[in-house]
Amino acid sequence: PGLQPLPTLDPCQVSNYTQRYSYDATGNLLQMRHEGAHHFTRNMHVDPDSNRSMPDDDGDVDFATSFDANGNLLQLVRGQTMSWDVRNQLQHITTVQREDEPNDDERYVYDGQGQRCRKISTAQASGRTLVNEVRYLPGLEIRTTADGEILHVITAQAGR
Repeated sequence: PGLQPLPTLDPCQVSNYTQRYSYDATGNLLQMRHEGAHHFTRNMHVDPDSNRSMPDDDGDVDFATSFDANGNLLQLVRGQTMSWDVRNQLQHITTVQREDEPNDDERYVYDGQGQRCRKISTAQASGRTLVNEVRYLPGLEIRTTADGEILHVITAQAGR
């Protein structure tokens, strides 16, 4: 049989959009404009002494404290701190920071060649700590959810 038709989409949930990007003379992203059902603009502030850039959301950009000595970004947004290992590989992200309860976070493990081999995500929900894990193998991801569900994601290359 032929291909099955795609389900009809609710036009209220999907809309066309255009994104426009502006760069400086050296190729640094300065602005991204999203035009669609909801319009927004993200301006970037570029450090004049390097190629580092950050969102110019709150107008107070401090490049000296936003990056470590190796140039690794230390926060995605306020409260989402990141830490890096001695090989400059992402080691830990705090995805949700709480004052009186444990944070939600992700931890990353790498093999001897520097390839990510494991990601452990923890999240607090309804008084429980949920742990999800992804193991990365060549051509295969094994994803285990907090409920014990296991999903194998296979990456295959098309050949002749």
